[in-house]
Parts: sequence; structure tokens; C-alpha cells
Amino acid sequence: MKIKKDKNSVIKEYTLHDARIQKIEFNENTIVLKLDCITSYPQGKETYHKADVILENAGVESCEVLVFNKVINPYENSKFSGNCLELKHFIEKYTPFEFEIIDEIYNGNSIIFRGWLHLNEPVTCIMEFWSEGDFIYDIHEEIK
Repeated sequence: MKIKKDKNSVIKEYTLHDARIQKIEFNENTIVLKLDCITSYPQGKETYHKADVILENAGVESCEVLVFNKVINPYENSKFSGNCLELKHFIEKYTPFEFEIIDEIYNGNSIIFRGWLHLNEPVTCIMEFWSEGDFIYDIHEEIK
């Protein structure tokens, strides 16, 4: 089942919080995020489904990933370092990977996910995607 998300509003039935991006596929203008699951709340009951997110009319060359050297705690005054990578270079360097989404931010054509990239130890990571087209939840079977 495919559901278009209005990037300027919130679909309260679905959240990507705690979802894990396990693979990113792209062609010239479409990005597909392969997720372990998506959470939904029909009638207030928490359920999980296998799912993908499809970003249409996406500017792959305008997408970037910030990978830090540790988990950053905003309540600590600590130093950190990291790298800013184009999406293509991130995929080349870190595949296979698992990125756990903690926060999802939608601002016009910009889609930002902040969370943890699970390496030997998790590190803070921020993924920013640019898409002028539809944001589509492609919902698959329920996970029991």
C-alpha cells in the first residue's frame, strides 16, 4: 500500500522514529530508503510493518550525510569531529550499514533524519535529502 505524505504536515498514523534504514537505492531522480519497519498507531494500538520510503524527483547530488566520531549528547559540552559526505560516497564507504532514525524533520523540500549510525559502536549521524516530488510510504506486510 502506498501512501503519499504531505511534507508540510504530519501524518499521525505513521512514524519513522526508531526505524532503521538498512539500504539506500537511487537512480537519476528517485531515492528509495529500505527500512526494517515503520510504526503505525491504528486506533491507538502500536503496530509495525515492513516498509520503504520513496522520494520522488530527488536531487541525489544535493543529499548529504554527516557522520560524527561518537554519539553527541547535547547536554554535555564536549568536542567532536566528523565527516560530511555526498550520499553516493556515504553508500560506497559504509555499505552495509544500519541507520536508526531518532528525529525526522520536514521543511519544504528538505528532509532531515537525525539518529545513530550503527558501526562497531553507534555514532551520531545526520542524513539530509532533497526532494521536490512526493514522499511516499510504501507499506508492506505487518510484522508480528
